[in-house]
Amino acid sequence: MGNGVPKDTAALSSVDIDPNSILKILEERGSKEAVETQEFESNDG
Repeated sequence: MGNGVPKDTAALSSVDIDPNSILKILEERGSKEAVETQEFESNDG
């Protein structure tokens, strides 16, 4: 099971004002919910 977004990425993303920055994208893609969904879909085949 994934650990979600590393704390450094989440911290940097929290002060980034650009909503389309790579940090925001990584934070979204690495969230616990996203990781769990990705793992479920890959095991569902």
